[in-house]
Amino acid sequence: TDETADALAERTFRAAVLDRSQRFAPGHAQLWSLYRSLIDLRRTHSALARSARPQAQAYAQGDVVTLTRSDPTESVCSLFNFSGAEAVTRLPLPSGGAGTPSSWTLLIDSADPTLGGNGQRQPGRVESQDVVRLGPHGFCAFGHVTPREV
Repeated sequence: TDETADALAERTFRAAVLDRSQRFAPGHAQLWSLYRSLIDLRRTHSALARSARPQAQAYAQGDVVTLTRSDPTESVCSLFNFSGAEAVTRLPLPSGGAGTPSSWTLLIDSADPTLGGNGQRQPGRVESQDVVRLGPHGFCAFGHVTPREV
């Protein structure tokens, strides 16, 4: 129904309580794993933990949104396909380096079967400006460590 639930009703409260045993059920286990992986990614990559607005860039090309966040030590590029069909895009050049093309390392991919994906994962390492194919409603993130000045 289109009826809005009564936020104060007991029935609404019971329906909103998490059943933690569901995390082991088919479908739920992959979603649980996805959330845990995303939380871990944010905790272990400083560019995702905090970055000032000037170090965050986002743009859309067709149905693909590219979000790059950087800090002095690394950049993380996330690609999101908002289409129900496969989409193709290119990885950007990492910022903060010497300006020469370099590679990106895969951090997470929604095509990973342990996350509920179809198994057609991205390669573990991709060069800047390489083509990336995203499945329908798929996403992935790549990381690049910024070279230290000597």
